[in-house]
Amino acid sequence: MEFVTHCENSESSTTSSIIPEMETSSQIVELALSVERADTAALLGADESSIDTLEKKRLEEIRQQQISQAKLMAERRQKKAAMGMEQRQNWEQEIERYRIENEEVEERQRRLDIEETMEEFYPKLCEWVGFSNYEVLYNSLEDGTNASDFNKKVCGEKNVMFIIITKTGYAFGCFCHKKIPYPKKSYIYSMYDKKYFTFSLRNPSCSEPIYFKQKHHGKSICIWPNDEQNFIFTTKRFIKIKNPNGPHGTRSFFHGKFSLKYKSKDHQKREHTFFTQTTAFDVHRLVVLHWF
Repeated sequence: MEFVTHCENSESSTTSSIIPEMETSSQIVELALSVERADTAALLGADESSIDTLEKKRLEEIRQQQISQAKLMAERRQKKAAMGMEQRQNWEQEIERYRIENEEVEERQRRLDIEETMEEFYPKLCEWVGFSNYEVLYNSLEDGTNASDFNKKVCGEKNVMFIIITKTGYAFGCFCHKKIPYPKKSYIYSMYDKKYFTFSLRNPSCSEPIYFKQKHHGKSICIWPNDEQNFIFTTKRFIKIKNPNGPHGTRSFFHGKFSLKYKSKDHQKREHTFFTQTTAFDVHRLVVLHWF
């Protein structure tokens, strides 16, 4: 019993001595933890401040980069816009140039076309000749350019109009009321045609259509022999229309003394240059019409 009691007492004593030690250890741990938490809080507080400063610096750098990029993009856009505007202007200028060229080509084709010419000047021609109907007797682009080709289509007809369209688009000609004579072994003139006149439809001065009567009735249209190779037909002191396939050159020309035979008023000082500005000219088409 004593042994047991002694043991119990010993155990009790040991237990009681251990508990304070455990309590003390807990306090130490708690204290250590408290210190650690305090140190950690302090450490964290210091790190957060440092991180905040670095973050602000980084964000500021990013902002500056964004500003720089924005400026660069703006400059690029401006350059692109400027280049785009220049390219657009160049493109528009090119389109305008093509448009003008096309219009000029279309206008030239229109001026060279006999149907367009007749449509444009039909009212004035009707007024001049006193007729409203016509038929085409001869077209140099279809019927040949020799005197014989011309003569077989035209000779023997009356109320005949000769229209010359040059390669530059000028248009002029003459009108014969009397019957066109038949060819002989030498050239022959139509004589004393009181209704004969010359005219201009399109000219370098861009004036309105105008006609010129003779000062004195006499020679007018000249018909050449069928074997003539140089001329298709000629007129007194006005024009000499050449065969473009003839042996002595292809260019037709005006007579140099137009005003001696024709009433021309203010056009007189310009003589034949009123019609084309030059003495010689290239015929695009010669058309002969019969009015009725």
